[in-house]
Amino acid sequence: MDNETDITEEGFGQIRSTIGKTNLLINQRFKQFSGLIDDCQLKRGLKETKVEDLQGFWDMIYYQVQDLHQGFEHLIRLKDNKWCEPEMPHKEVKPIISKKPVKTAPKVDKSKPLVKSKIREQIQNMKNKKLEQNEVKNESFGEKENKKIENLIETDKKLHPISKSIDKCTESVPGVRPVLKRTPLLNAVKK
Repeated sequence: MDNETDITEEGFGQIRSTIGKTNLLINQRFKQFSGLIDDCQLKRGLKETKVEDLQGFWDMIYYQVQDLHQGFEHLIRLKDNKWCEPEMPHKEVKPIISKKPVKTAPKVDKSKPLVKSKIREQIQNMKNKKLEQNEVKNESFGEKENKKIENLIETDKKLHPISKSIDKCTESVPGVRPVLKRTPLLNAVKK
């Protein structure tokens, strides 16, 4: 930088920035990586450092190394262009028409249980209990309705003696219950 007289202020800033990033990478990240390698080999530290951890850390450092390579290439292009930013040719920008992807419903794996946590399990249990209570209420409601219908049938038997003989025939066959049919008379009596 001392030998070059035609460097612009922007050029000086970019040179300093690239040098600073390089020093940080060498003095901090590489030392940290070296310490992790020692921890892995000697099995020391608060947590065990695995080879996979080293690979992940190196991948992160490698992105910074690639960024520095691009920074140095940019400085070389600036130097070749007498420390002036090369003008980018203006291209005609065409609007991009994007098609929105159609969202599909996620597939549910029926082999795995739908409950993923204890709280969800408790909620599901509460829902099941509520359903059972409703079923019991519905059964008791059905029993009340059956009693009402039986009372109506009794009144119908008094009015129609033929229905008595049908009931006697069905009672003689074990396991057969009389079939209750709604007749216009039952509907009228119910109203």
